[in-house]
Amino acid sequence: MTENACVLDRLLRAVIGVVLVLISYLVLDGIDALIIGLIAIYPIVTGILGFCWIYARFGIRNCPIHRAVHPRK
Repeated sequence: MTENACVLDRLLRAVIGVVLVLISYLVLDGIDALIIGLIAIYPIVTGILGFCWIYARFGIRNCPIHRAVHPRK
């Protein structure tokens, strides 16, 4: 697995995941809280790993190219 999510994307995913967890814990109850809590796992995990399985499926990669590794010609 190579990274396919940039730093900003990873940060936003982690924040959205944490917000969803807080909403499911503080606002919702019952099955709604469980569903939102389970949905929150995906953005948190992809934010931590920097790899999005949906991006990989569609060939999306928004990581910047490192110029030191791949200089422009």
